[in-house]
Parts: sequence; structure tokens; C-alpha cells
Amino acid sequence: MRNIFLVAAKLIGIIQLLLAFGNSMQMTVFVLNVKNTTPYVAIIMGFAPLAVSIILAWTLLFKTERLADWLNISRDLEKPLLENVSMLYIGTKLIGLYIMIGGVTQFSKSLCDLLRVKQDSIYSAVFQHSWLAIIPGLVQITLGLLLLLWTNKIVVWIGCNRKTHE
Repeated sequence: MRNIFLVAAKLIGIIQLLLAFGNSMQMTVFVLNVKNTTPYVAIIMGFAPLAVSIILAWTLLFKTERLADWLNISRDLEKPLLENVSMLYIGTKLIGLYIMIGGVTQFSKSLCDLLRVKQDSIYSAVFQHSWLAIIPGLVQITLGLLLLLWTNKIVVWIGCNRKTHE
């Protein structure tokens, strides 16, 4: 069960790394177009989301064992490799991890955009409602954490529902 998690988490890390470098072009354009601010602030605001994405990808690629320990993924060898409950458990953990990583990336981008709007005096009227842009990222982070922290309950609930309908 742990080996499947380790391989799948590394694959998600590769996807995250590719997405991070894909978004680096957006960040470059952002940094070049920022006005009314110091270059250092523009660089920090432009590349903070990229740095968060790269750190998360690095964690998935190179600290996977530590992540599996933190998520309490056991090293059980007694269970069959493709047992439904085991696959559901690992899948739920991985989906939660993927949703949470996407949420962290989206939240950091939205927060940097919010700081940019706040600093730009032209958009001061827009700033009153632009804080709402961080809500989707927070929702994603929350949903991902719920999946990660309540995996056992979710697996039991889905497993019980499946048995009652058969």
C-alpha cells in the first residue's frame, strides 16, 4: 500500500513541477508589467507562487517517505496489493494531497494579485471586493485537508454505502 502511494505521489510531484514551470511564463509577464511599486516587491509578488509550487513539487518528489509517515501510510505487507479498501485509502489520500497543493498554489497567486491591486492606486476602488479572490484557494486547501485527515472515515462511509447498494 505504501509503495503505491510513494509512486503516485512522485507522479503528482512531476505534474506539479511541470505546471510550476508552465506558470513561470505568466509570472515573468506579471513582473514586467507591474507599475507603481519597487522592483523587489514586484519580483517577490511575481515569483512567490512559483516558489510555493516548486517547494510542493520538491516535497512530493524527494520527501515522499516523510510525507507518507506524516499521513500515516502504513508499511503493511499482509494486505493484498490491489485490495479495494487499500486502493480507496491511497486514492483518497492522493486526491486530497493534489487538491490541497492546487489550493495552496491558487491561494498564493490570488494573495499576490491582491497585494498588487492594493499597492496600485488606480485600482483602490476594486480592492474592496478583490479579497474574495482568495476564497476558492482556501476552499481547495480545506477540502484537501479534510480528505487527508478524514481518509479512514471517508473510506468506511464509501465502503458501507457500496455494500448496502449491492
